[in-house]
Amino acid sequence: MSLRIGLLIVLALAGCGRSQPDAGAGASQVLARLAGGEITLQQLNGLLASRQALNADHTVRQQALDSLIDQRLLADFARQNKLDRSPGVMVDLQAAATAVLARAAADQIRSKAERPTEADIDAYYDAHPQAFARRRVYRVDELAFVLPDSERKLLETTIAQARQLDDIAAWLQKQQRVFGRQSGIVKPEDLRPDDALALQSAAVGTITMLRDAKGSNLKVMQILQITPFPVLRTDARAFIETQLTSQRQREFIDSEVASMRAKADIQYLDQRASSIAQAPSAADPKHDSATPVDRGVGAFR
Repeated sequence: MSLRIGLLIVLALAGCGRSQPDAGAGASQVLARLAGGEITLQQLNGLLASRQALNADHTVRQQALDSLIDQRLLADFARQNKLDRSPGVMVDLQAAATAVLARAAADQIRSKAERPTEADIDAYYDAHPQAFARRRVYRVDELAFVLPDSERKLLETTIAQARQLDDIAAWLQKQQRVFGRQSGIVKPEDLRPDDALALQSAAVGTITMLRDAKGSNLKVMQILQITPFPVLRTDARAFIETQLTSQRQREFIDSEVASMRAKADIQYLDQRASSIAQAPSAADPKHDSATPVDRGVGAFR
């Protein structure tokens, strides 16, 4: 982050405030005084929370407090030299303040989302057997490379005819393609959801092609060993509740924002603006369709 942007955020937060973790009755305790004002325990805890260091030791807390003091001194310097009145800084200050207020609004809206019921959690567990009840871990031999779309069909044909991964390596060498080869362990949460689902029915010896979220980097792997590694319903319950809650909160915010947009008088003055704002379609192969549970169930193992 540049010094200028850091100053802008300090000034913006000073002007509009920001919700902080509840630190109890001592939240307003003053930790330092300087010409530009006071620095409180609430501000320090807010900074530590943003760094995921609320339980930090004395040394880290002192460093964080000194950081807040330095920021306050720099912000005072900016005001004394009228930097807060320059056009560019004023625009950025307004943007920073808007972001803070938008975050506060999102937090309030998010809190209204309903938490999942026990039935919701059970249904989600049952709907994702590859991630939980029938989760499997694979030992594989794999090749990683980049291949243009024009050769993708030929590769698929080669995979269908191959008996060993060596056959694919030989084909890549013939095509003068650079590739890497390694053996390792693959878990379903390491894969795209559709790939993880496809592997659920695969057998030892299967050769399959995987692609990254962008579709340009490819992997061809052969399964050498399959080990059942299920996650029990009781172990998964807290994880699923967290993921479902986050999903519902995002959906609730999206719904509220959509309602706000429908009621607002929004006028695009540039015809290109409306197309720029459009989100990628879920059907787009470059769109990452992974859900939190697809990415994060590895926390159990």
